[in-house]
Amino acid sequence: AEAADWEVHRFDRPRFEEAFGETAVLVFSPAQAALLSGMTWRKHKLRDVLRMFREKAHQVYVFDDYFFKGEEAKHLAVIPQWLRMPDLAQLLAMGGPGAGTQFHSHGPALLTL
Repeated sequence: AEAADWEVHRFDRPRFEEAFGETAVLVFSPAQAALLSGMTWRKHKLRDVLRMFREKAHQVYVFDDYFFKGEEAKHLAVIPQWLRMPDLAQLLAMGGPGAGTQFHSHGPALLTL
């Protein structure tokens, strides 16, 4: 994160919620993850998703490939040239406590936590 000059401090929960709480993000349930390969058009405000995580009210995942294309977020985690891969797709992926995921496979990927 330091070598890439990412603004990691902006991703702690309070700041993240304050900055992006009203942003709608794509979400899906564990069943949708398994049956639809994570494809969804269901959206919730990020503030509501974080509340669901805290309250453990619903088990949802965020898997949004539009988030980092938005004006406010696109500068937070720019992928440096030395880390780019062909057919790069940058997405916001989040899950609440115990969310996990089933075994799956995909092409080359870099996951930052």
